Amino acid sequence: MKLPTITEALSVIDGMDAGKPRKKIVILGAGISGLVAAYELSRLGHTVEVIEAQNRVGGRVLTHRFNETDYNELGAMRIPSTHDFTHYYIAQCGLQTRKFVNHHDDPDSLYLLRGIASTHGDALIKILPSYRLSSREREIIENAGTPLGLMSVLGDAIQQIMSSEDNLNALFAQGPMTPYIRELERQTLYDYLRSNLDTDDAVELVGAVTGLEALWSKAVTMILRDEITQAKSTGLVEICGGTDLLPLGLAKALTSRMNVTLTLNTEVRSIYNRSDGVHLKLRSREEGAELVCRDSDFVLCTLPFGVLRRIELDGLTPQKMRAIRNLTYASSTKVLLHCRERFWESEDYSIFGGGSQMDLINRQIYYPSDTVEPSLVQDRSELSSALLRYDIIEKTQAGKSTAEGLRSGVLVGSYCWGPDARRLGALSDCERVRVVSECISEIHPEIKDPDMVQGSASMFWDEFDWSAGAFCFMKPGDFELYYKDTIEPEERLFFAGEHCSLDQGWMQGAAESAIRAVRSLVAY
Repeated sequence: MKLPTITEALSVIDGMDAGKPRKKIVILGAGISGLVAAYELSRLGHTVEVIEAQNRVGGRVLTHRFNETDYNELGAMRIPSTHDFTHYYIAQCGLQTRKFVNHHDDPDSLYLLRGIASTHGDALIKILPSYRLSSREREIIENAGTPLGLMSVLGDAIQQIMSSEDNLNALFAQGPMTPYIRELERQTLYDYLRSNLDTDDAVELVGAVTGLEALWSKAVTMILRDEITQAKSTGLVEICGGTDLLPLGLAKALTSRMNVTLTLNTEVRSIYNRSDGVHLKLRSREEGAELVCRDSDFVLCTLPFGVLRRIELDGLTPQKMRAIRNLTYASSTKVLLHCRERFWESEDYSIFGGGSQMDLINRQIYYPSDTVEPSLVQDRSELSSALLRYDIIEKTQAGKSTAEGLRSGVLVGSYCWGPDARRLGALSDCERVRVVSECISEIHPEIKDPDMVQGSASMFWDEFDWSAGAFCFMKPGDFELYYKDTIEPEERLFFAGEHCSLDQGWMQGAAESAIRAVRSLVAY
């Protein structure tokens, strides 16, 4: 199986589009998929109008800035090296990237599991004895040097998939379903791990150190696709200055083109699909605005299905409506804490990026990576399992402190999914900060200093009006039942968004789906 690169995909589109009449296309949504589609369609000379309900572009890319220098991400925050579609548009916007230190990259980051605190590096000594594991499970962990080694049990499935072109194609929707992939598609992540590990404690341990305990009910095929895709990755990066610079850069390029209109603060109230075009009802979000009817030759809808559920729809097939009703989205909550000083970089911790994992409600802490320069990182990826990849940070104080001491920074105090995201989401912003700060204080008592947290921001994505969920994350059966119908065009109505890809939850998936939709549009 070889998926087309971004340059190959654009070359095919250019050839298909050459010599055809120019089209007028309305794009619903100014997230990454809508902006990428508008960028390519307008480049080809088509007339494009992008309609966005918010007063900003970016969708679930949401950078919160506390001041000119201190910021962090409430939405998308990291980019694998293999995500060539995302990197292409980063380059098109003239942006730079730097190393993103991922959750287990720094051995000085911390665990708090079963009430026991430990650095990642000391976990085998301090934390492992509290878990009743089989001798096989202990051997797996000791050989890997980390509790994450238990995830290597996914390797058996990966090996069987990679050894069969039919299985690989089926997993990535490039060929018909095979019996083996159908069997996997019916299993949750929990089902698979429990079948391939010996003890409940081992399942609990791997769930706690990865945060995946909150996503036990999701399809194991989602995890397998991600692991196979990332196997060739050399690491993660982030956009210097904030992830929102990508949608802002695309929007800037679009507004400089005469054949593009970007309309903000306008929501879609109904979509009537017809064989000769699409009838839309729109309304400005300004007070007292009335519905406006629009007939469009072609429409590309990038709205998440959770949003489409509350829009009046007509003229769609029963199969599409079934997918809109049932495709599963994950819950996610993030809480940012603007700290007076980066206490985690002090000699007490020496943590420069990466993350700490807890079995408390906040689940994961992420430390900012903006102090880590590429020259300070060594790639140590030769480990026993192909599923594990580490970059060990060379400890240095260079560039990390000001003359006055540790400078300010923004801590991701919580990044959690599933039930814990909903539990935090049920609280007010103020209560979220209090609860998350209490959790952090178990390993970082400095957070209790009354002057330490100077500001905060949080997002419960289920309550975000324009997504009604964090990202698509399919449960068993969703792939076989709904994926084909999710991406299928309906006459002159086309669909894109991360939910219309198999890189769900990533900007790559949004961009890939946009390019596929552009290809379908120019071929019409």
